[in-house]
Amino acid sequence: GVMKKGEIYAKHKHPKGKEITIIIKGKANFLLDGDKYILKTGDIIYLEPGVEEEVKVLQDTTYVSIRTPSVKNNKIML
Repeated sequence: GVMKKGEIYAKHKHPKGKEITIIIKGKANFLLDGDKYILKTGDIIYLEPGVEEEVKVLQDTTYVSIRTPSVKNNKIML
């Protein structure tokens, strides 16, 4: 996927799925259960189900996210 600089993805949780995100190019601020992580090109993050997630995009960012199990509408906005 692609996230554009300045975009904000509001706080949410994936209650049933694990997630791996790989940053192919760019930089984004991930707030995970209140802890701040700056992810940049080449970084990988793993999330257990139920982790509260918010993303602020610092640079145009290309990424790949893998979620298992794949569940339709597996997101709860907070």
